[in-house]
Amino acid sequence: MWSDNDTSIDFIDYKHLVDGVEAIVKNDDLTPCTIGLYGDWGSGKSSLLRMIESRLDQDNNILTIKFNGWLFEGYEDAKVVLMSTILEEIISKRTFTAEAKKLAIKLFKRIDKMKMLKLGLKGGMAFATMGPAGVAALGATEIYKGLAETDYEGLFREDEEKDESATMGIRQFHLEFEQLLQDTKIKRLVVCIDDLDRCLPDTIIATLEAIKLFLFTKNSAFIICADERIIEYAVRKRFPEIPGGERLDVGRDYLEKLIQFPIRIPHMSASELETYVNLLFSKLYIRDEQKFQKLRDTVLANKATSIFGSSYNFDVAQKILTNVPVELNHALVLSQQITPVLAANLHGNPRQSKRFLNMLLMRAAMAKSKEVAIDNRILAKLMLLEYFRKESFTKLYALQVTQDGVPNEIKTLEIACLTPDQTSQDPELSAEPDISPELELWVKDPWLHSWLKSEPKLSSIDLRSYFYFSRDQLSASIIVSRRMSSLAQTILGKLMHSSEAIQRQAISDSGQLNAGDASAIFDSLTQKIKQEGDKVYREALVTTLFGYIESRKELTSQLLEFLASMAPENLTPTAIPQLLKAIKGSPFEKTGSSILKKWSENTTNTSLAKIAKSRITKIN
Repeated sequence: MWSDNDTSIDFIDYKHLVDGVEAIVKNDDLTPCTIGLYGDWGSGKSSLLRMIESRLDQDNNILTIKFNGWLFEGYEDAKVVLMSTILEEIISKRTFTAEAKKLAIKLFKRIDKMKMLKLGLKGGMAFATMGPAGVAALGATEIYKGLAETDYEGLFREDEEKDESATMGIRQFHLEFEQLLQDTKIKRLVVCIDDLDRCLPDTIIATLEAIKLFLFTKNSAFIICADERIIEYAVRKRFPEIPGGERLDVGRDYLEKLIQFPIRIPHMSASELETYVNLLFSKLYIRDEQKFQKLRDTVLANKATSIFGSSYNFDVAQKILTNVPVELNHALVLSQQITPVLAANLHGNPRQSKRFLNMLLMRAAMAKSKEVAIDNRILAKLMLLEYFRKESFTKLYALQVTQDGVPNEIKTLEIACLTPDQTSQDPELSAEPDISPELELWVKDPWLHSWLKSEPKLSSIDLRSYFYFSRDQLSASIIVSRRMSSLAQTILGKLMHSSEAIQRQAISDSGQLNAGDASAIFDSLTQKIKQEGDKVYREALVTTLFGYIESRKELTSQLLEFLASMAPENLTPTAIPQLLKAIKGSPFEKTGSSILKKWSENTTNTSLAKIAKSRITKIN
């Protein structure tokens, strides 16, 4: 398996992006500047940032400073922490002259004043009450060893009684900081800010405001790594008073003014994701590090010269490697099966794809530990169903439980998905299969239809061992949000909000999600409905679910699977018109009608049954 953390090893071919950032940073005519590395959660932003840092660290004239505001959130004011971190890093990594020491102390004093003003105290109060320790409280004591010979007290008491306007203070900060860079022979200061989109809106805004203090300092560059949609949301929340249409664009306008060079990480194509996944497998199964590095360099070099569709796959591996390890051979075959589905449903997201693979390998390892023989290709196929069509996965589990692991329905469905050419030569296959309305949606849903047609076929496979290692996913208490992007988690939170206006906005925003995130939100909503004990709130959640499906119609089959599994006593009559609206004009009208018929015949919820009977009569 692979670590979920970021890496400085390039598996995707980010060299052109690293080159582009380096060219901006080293161009004297372009600094001071801010560079935005934008991408979805898990798109590889942090790894790209590490590659950029590694490249820039090779130049002794460049000081690269890493900052993660999320780590400090809740402990300190974000603005103070960022400014203190920059100064601390300069002190710890550069040799100081006497003048540079004085400048550093003055800058710390200005930061201390900002900190005290935020607390409602007069600037310099930390020193007045605690002496030099009040300053040292801003950071680790060790960093001040480099300034040990400086007269702290004299510098802090110097001009103590003089008050400075905010404008003059900021101007002096710029001048003193710029002089500090010159005195410490820093030709270029690059501050890399990561995980900003994990922070709360107030922390995001405070960090951006701190960056603005440095924007007019020569020879400085900031690289901000974030999902721009989360930053825009934070800005809109910060400026709620801006009315109407203007409010919708205030976040984008703010970012465009702050970020001079936006770089957006594109979604990986199917061939790019195949290359990425196969390089991961190669790293795992090629024990010789030099051999792997040579392979990676060759693969990425080939990709650079053929940017339209070139990929590292099973056939290419046979040509590059004289002796392909057996385990890698199997993995490359498996990759051909799953990467097209992952690319289409996860927008080629590398982290989400890696998590899928880690789960796959973990279950395979558990089966090996229990000495249970499983086929990884079958396991992967079932996991794709689990990941993207959870309600159908649960339905298949229920079918195999009552049939010793080999449900007859799978064979029927696989036959129903065959083309006329495939059935014409076999009389048994040419007969029209008898499919119940409940299962018909498997054939009508394009995603499920494609899944049924894909290899390997499951009609003669005992599925019990595969579902055994998926029991955690079948639990009602599983937390599906762990595989959501930050945008998806934000949308889910809004869907759960009591305000209908906020819910409508979330439903509208959900159209931006990839299929994996959309499915995860659906699973979260259905999970909450199952667990909710309050009848009124459960009814509200069901209404929200129907509204969500209006935006994500590809999940209609999953909605019907879910409704069919719900006990009638947990529903209210309002679900009936909502169901009819959801299936109108869709391929699932027959399945929807069968659910309505089931409701009309139930004896535990008479009000639901009465209205369902009347609607069936009108339909017929």
